Amino acid sequence: MNSADSDGNTTIGQRSSLTEEEVTFFETFGFLFLKQHFSADEVETINAELSHAKELTYKDSPFDRSADSSERLQRVTPSRTSTPYINSLPERPHLHGVAKQLFGEDLIGHESEVNLFVGDSRWHPDRSGNDVKTHRFGCKFCYYPDVLDGETGALRVIPGSHLPPFFDALRKMPGISDPENIRKFPGLVCPSNPGDVILFNLNCWHASCGGQPGRVQFAFVYYAAPKDAQHEKEMRFQYTRNRQMAVEVALSNGKKPPVPTPEEFLSRGDSPLMTSWLVDRRQEYGYFEFDNEAYIKELQAR
Repeated sequence: MNSADSDGNTTIGQRSSLTEEEVTFFETFGFLFLKQHFSADEVETINAELSHAKELTYKDSPFDRSADSSERLQRVTPSRTSTPYINSLPERPHLHGVAKQLFGEDLIGHESEVNLFVGDSRWHPDRSGNDVKTHRFGCKFCYYPDVLDGETGALRVIPGSHLPPFFDALRKMPGISDPENIRKFPGLVCPSNPGDVILFNLNCWHASCGGQPGRVQFAFVYYAAPKDAQHEKEMRFQYTRNRQMAVEVALSNGKKPPVPTPEEFLSRGDSPLMTSWLVDRRQEYGYFEFDNEAYIKELQAR
């Protein structure tokens, strides 16, 4: 489903809300295609900042185009100095406003992520663990600076896969997580052009295949604040899983896993809202308590 101007005072690239029809579509199918959600000026700024950030990230160690799959995720790190506009995007109305409309005023936002993929990305939701019962956990906005289609790495989604019992049935489906089976399972390809944004529920199953090494994805994630004990339990697990993934990504790229601190994130917050998201909420859900060394020993023992 494509977005369009919602009123005479809002131009493409500046929308901060969805129509009733779009909300219904998102809640039913678990995703929404927002055509030209970023303006031409924004695209130009984002591309310039990305080029600068990639240069800084890989000046000493070149991007590994030989990685055998996107499981070896490689990232460009945004910052207040190298990518000021990209860094500000999670607080801007055309992302934050839309997320609040879908998941409520009390949201937990995150820093912009810039991922560089190599190879295919298997079918998966952005939730893991055996105790996933909260299906309105949060959402992700994805932006691709290149023209993509089904043969060049465009995002694929399985409509309706964010809801039970479909979500749970897919987790039990034999072979669904095998990269060679991406094209064997029915999914909708979301071709995109610079400026387009694809929004999906974090429980929605998605994949991509056929992309060139080094293709770029911007990701902007929001979690809904917990509404009950089960939701809070899942939130704590999610922050633990975020730390686990950071360890796994670092090890897969031959690097020392990072040990984030509240002081580090304080220096990365541009505003009281961002500081609350990056520091206060992470402390609330145990993010800084994670033990890297214990997890590395666990991985070695497997």
